[in-house]
Amino acid sequence: MSMSDVCAAANVSRTTLYRYFPQKEDLFEGIGVYHRHEFEQALKAMEAAHPEPVDRFRATIDLLQYFIDLKRMAHILVVEPQFAISYLQRHVPYFTKLVQQALEPAFEFAQARSGRRLDPVLMTELLFHVVGSSLIMSDDDVLRRFADMILETWFDVPGDTEGHRIAL
Repeated sequence: MSMSDVCAAANVSRTTLYRYFPQKEDLFEGIGVYHRHEFEQALKAMEAAHPEPVDRFRATIDLLQYFIDLKRMAHILVVEPQFAISYLQRHVPYFTKLVQQALEPAFEFAQARSGRRLDPVLMTELLFHVVGSSLIMSDDDVLRRFADMILETWFDVPGDTEGHRIAL
């Protein structure tokens, strides 16, 4: 994808585009900052709306699935794979920490309910590995299947996250 392609798609002049984004990497980084802010705001709203641990877990899965379904990163992986991989390497640890904090009440509940030690860091990292797999392999259902397994195994509740969609 060239900057000329971007200008044509956005219907802006090259001068205007280069004024704000001197290089293509700057443009993609700006898009990433926008989507990072969008995710942060959506996660905060989800936390406020879903204090109950099982609902919080399900709503988090819904939020992650929503961002997968947008296919933004999947598109960037196709047109600019080097940038996409670099961006993910730099930012996934931050997103993982945000989600881990949001899921803390759910993980505490699951640990108390199951009577077994649960590593919140590892569980959240696994969630993001599944998200990444879903993006690369275009498996739209893998995150929900993984979430169902966690709900059944750790929360001792029926999975079926598909039937428990939470309004975001």
